[in-house]
Amino acid sequence: MSTAPSEPKALIQKRIRVRIDKHHVSEPVICELIRQFQLTINIRGALLAPNAQEDGWFDLELTGTTTQIDEALRYLRHLNLEVISPGDVEGW
Repeated sequence: MSTAPSEPKALIQKRIRVRIDKHHVSEPVICELIRQFQLTINIRGALLAPNAQEDGWFDLELTGTTTQIDEALRYLRHLNLEVISPGDVEGW
C-alpha cells in the first residue's frame, strides 16, 4: 500500500503588537522569530527610542502554520513580552 504524499500545511496570517521592554530592545527578538520558528514577518509599524532607554513596540504580521505561530507566541510570552491582538485594542 502506498502512502499519499502529505499535503503542505496551510499558512495563516496573524497580526500582533509586541511591546518590547527596555531590557529586550537590544536583543534580536524578531530575528529569533524568523530563525527559530521559520515565520515570514512583515513589520507594519514600530516605535523604538534610539537610545534604548524606554520601552517600544512592533506591529507585526506573522505568516506561518498555526503551530509555528502558536510556538512563536509562547516564546514571546516566555520572554515576558506583552503580546496584543488587534481585537484587544480599540481602534487598531
